[in-house]
Amino acid sequence: MLDRSIVQIWDSIWLASKALKISETCISECCSGKQKTSGGWHWMYYKDHIKPNPNEEWREIELDSRKFRVSSLRRIRLSNGEITQGSLHIGYRKVAREGYLIHRLVALAFCPKEEGKEYINHIDGNPINNSTSNLEWQIFDDGSTQEFPSIAEAQRTTGINQSNIGVVCRGLRAYAGGYRWEYVKCNDT
Repeated sequence: MLDRSIVQIWDSIWLASKALKISETCISECCSGKQKTSGGWHWMYYKDHIKPNPNEEWREIELDSRKFRVSSLRRIRLSNGEITQGSLHIGYRKVAREGYLIHRLVALAFCPKEEGKEYINHIDGNPINNSTSNLEWQIFDDGSTQEFPSIAEAQRTTGINQSNIGVVCRGLRAYAGGYRWEYVKCNDT
């Protein structure tokens, strides 16, 4: 008897296909109900497994002139209505092509921000535990800022779109991804 317990959640059909050496098409057909199993497994889209939770609260926020619907259960409702927990990237969950970090969106929506505190800390040290009770606003402990060798590296590390970072560095916008950015002046001697 199938108990519908989740064995694994994959960020994409492609990743599941590569890891398990199962055809992407076969997995997709299972998720669409055209086939019962693939590779000996039952498959479904994550959104089809999620049951509505009456305790879930949704809030709308705006970041970088873009609106997000953020859930108290650390989920994001995309513009097409799909609900996601984001995909894993460099140890953090992100959403959208621009790579908005889920923990930042959740904190902006549900964690009261104190004056002067710009950074989000995962209290338990686990960067994928984005529950509201695990997030807190803080100032960098050492009072320093993070420096990157390039805007591209800043994007790779933070998940914040490099075009948005560049716009802030040029003084055309105040924040990108909720952070202030500026070019470092070089002393050529």
